[in-house]
Amino acid sequence: MASLQPRTPQRYVSAFVWRLLPIGAIAALLAIGVAVVRGQRGEVVDWPRVVLWAGLAAAVVLVVAAVRRKVLVRAQQPDSAEAVHADDAIRSRSLHVLSAGGFALATYFALAVFTEFDGLQAVAPIGSLIVLIVGVLSANARRSASAAIA
Repeated sequence: MASLQPRTPQRYVSAFVWRLLPIGAIAALLAIGVAVVRGQRGEVVDWPRVVLWAGLAAAVVLVVAAVRRKVLVRAQQPDSAEAVHADDAIRSRSLHVLSAGGFALATYFALAVFTEFDGLQAVAPIGSLIVLIVGVLSANARRSASAAIA
């Protein structure tokens, strides 16, 4: 039978994994802020490229946020305990991958903005490595719904 417990993100993913997507959004905002500051200092800013990268990051964040919500609130059919447990496991895995993948894509697009400016090109490869490690570890993390309920 389906659980009567409310479906919250904490049932399926850790708080850290759930917050990865907003961190990707913050990275995009930071990249835009750097571009604005650099532009105000008189540096040449390729605004079409900055807007493209920031727009792609924003689009990823919005789409992934909508899909995560859909996965979280999707109705659960009354069924055997094993089927409900399997459904919870699929939901948990989906939320891990969506959160980590959305974070990685949004942050990679934000890092692309940094490659536009002198003195900041080194940020992109270092940041990319960090994003790769965090994304892979977070996407592959395990959190069983039954452990979160108990």
